[in-house]
Amino acid sequence: MRKNSLKLAIIIYALLFVTLSIATILQFVLSEATDLAPLFFQLIAILLITFIFALCYLKKVGEKYILELAPKQLGAIAACIAIGFIASIFLYYFVTVLLMPVFLTAFLLSPLVKRKDVFLANLFSNIFVFSTIMIRCLSYCNNMPLAPIFMFLTGILAGSIVAFLLTYENRRFYFSLKAVIICLGATAVVVALSVIVFSPLESAYLEGAYYNEVLLIITTSPRFYDEMARSAAIFSFVAFFSQYIFTIILQPLFEKAFNLLTNARLMDLTDHNFPLMKRLINETPGTFNHALTVANFAEVCATAIGDNPYLARAAAYYHDIGKLENPQFFKENQQDENPHDSILPEVSAEIIRSHAEYGLELCKKYRIPSEISSVVIEHHGTMPITVFLVKAQSLTDGKVDIAQYSYKGPTPSSKIAAIIMICDIAEAAIRASGTDDPTKKDEIVSKLILERIQSGQFDDCDITLKELYTIKDTILSAFSGVHHKRIKYPDGK
Repeated sequence: MRKNSLKLAIIIYALLFVTLSIATILQFVLSEATDLAPLFFQLIAILLITFIFALCYLKKVGEKYILELAPKQLGAIAACIAIGFIASIFLYYFVTVLLMPVFLTAFLLSPLVKRKDVFLANLFSNIFVFSTIMIRCLSYCNNMPLAPIFMFLTGILAGSIVAFLLTYENRRFYFSLKAVIICLGATAVVVALSVIVFSPLESAYLEGAYYNEVLLIITTSPRFYDEMARSAAIFSFVAFFSQYIFTIILQPLFEKAFNLLTNARLMDLTDHNFPLMKRLINETPGTFNHALTVANFAEVCATAIGDNPYLARAAAYYHDIGKLENPQFFKENQQDENPHDSILPEVSAEIIRSHAEYGLELCKKYRIPSEISSVVIEHHGTMPITVFLVKAQSLTDGKVDIAQYSYKGPTPSSKIAAIIMICDIAEAAIRASGTDDPTKKDEIVSKLILERIQSGQFDDCDITLKELYTIKDTILSAFSGVHHKRIKYPDGK
């Protein structure tokens, strides 16, 4: 799997290079330029920057590359960089530098990937644009134009602020408010630069002026100041707010196209009208109620250890989705009869453990993101199905193959999967015990966690002992809140 993911990553970087190169060549052809030397250097620069971009990500995530940055996320990053690059160079060459969407990449990615990935993507997007423009300008001019430099700096600054302020912002009102403030701030910066430095020097540069003529323009043209300030304000205002509008339009498309998991998407997945969730509610009401309880515990546990509570809730909703096949074989969906009473324990064990595999198939069918589907297949790890293992042992004098009565795995690969594993079994065990004694509940949950530690269930995820103890305490606290006692109502007339 790791090799396949690495191959996909290489393909994505290659596609990014090809896309940016085609856009650069197309712009060159449309501008009717004749000198091929600048185009050659532009393509070389794009190749080198793409290579450095790839190295940055590979070095940043190290051996956890596949776990931290999945190919679908890398694909979204590359697509956003390409969109920002294409829009910037065509608007620069054929309209005006002030319309360049210099932090569109950051805006698009802010709800889709992590903060550090938004920052790096915005940085490299601006480097791609800046290098392409500057090579062209330096090839045809003797002086260095200031406009691309100031727009480059604006893009880096504003994009970094977007990465810091808007990533992980789930509330739509505050997302919009912060975005508007960033756009207004960027507009003010561009207007200030155009009035103080950028417009007079650019004008002088275009007229072929020398240094003393530049000073003359700066000190003797108030009308020029007014006109350029007004022009800069209008163009930059339109450019920056257009980026925000395009972000609102394109973000859901990116979520769907790359099957990315955002908090907004997680809330959609936990909507009771979502098709797969509707099936769970209608066909297996007992399993759905169990999922709701586990979700309540998982959400507070994730919050307690600093993980994503939205993801924990969604994963809990779907963790037993495989029980849609043969729902009557699971205790929470049974009324009076138990079909396991009339079949062999090995058959029962196969039916029970197959719900994880069938759940994974359903997730693929309904395009449930891999962060959730991995929990579906992992939440039992390789633990034995104790009830049927004991039943099989009671029916034979020989040795019983534990593997035939155990889940096939894999074991949890994330903290969320570990949380769901613990919450799932703790909810069932405490409910089955029927005890109200806090000490007894503590013993039950502690034993369950210890058994999973000893059997290596948490070896493939980076959860710590301290976090496991926090999860245990959080579950016990949540249970006391859910199963609290109420005062008895008087039945007098």
